[in-house]
Amino acid sequence: MMIPMALLAAALAFQAAPAPPPALLAGEAVKVDLARRQLVVRTTDPLREIAVDVDAARTRLAAGGRPVTLESVRPGQWVLVAYEQAGGQRVAVLVKVGAVRPSAGPRR
Repeated sequence: MMIPMALLAAALAFQAAPAPPPALLAGEAVKVDLARRQLVVRTTDPLREIAVDVDAARTRLAAGGRPVTLESVRPGQWVLVAYEQAGGQRVAVLVKVGAVRPSAGPRR
């Protein structure tokens, strides 16, 4: 069977396409769902809540440069999340707990 060159070139180009970089999300942890392995983060600009899945094999969680578990994340803590879109879901690659909050501007 002969494969048309255009089809072969398209297949090779598809395989060589690099994955997009992870998206970043910063905000306050508002819910930790251990049963679903999910973290809900409230962002400030714009104000909204975003759920990200935490996969035991793919997600690295850290606080102060040390590994932590999802069970140790508490609502109210500031987090920085790098995530990828996978099948319509947001899957965290890295969660930094206790990340530095953005400044509210100069004090008067």
